[in-house]
Amino acid sequence: MLADPHLKAREYYAYLDHPEPAVSVRAYDGPPVRLSATPVELRRAAPLLGEHTIEIATTILGLSEDETAALIAEQVLH
Repeated sequence: MLADPHLKAREYYAYLDHPEPAVSVRAYDGPPVRLSATPVELRRAAPLLGEHTIEIATTILGLSEDETAALIAEQVLH
């Protein structure tokens, strides 16, 4: 699909640096709509697996850091 001439002409893909060095630059689906007065711009790559686990577990789920660490050690959380 990256080579599709229609998607290329519509500049459908956004190319962003990925935080994982082995990945480098990656193509992401761009915004599904284009608005002339308020253009949409993707600013960062998708989060890495487990990147926000501790934050979500402690702030949203209400787990302690020790409980979260135990679940990560048991591979319940990543």
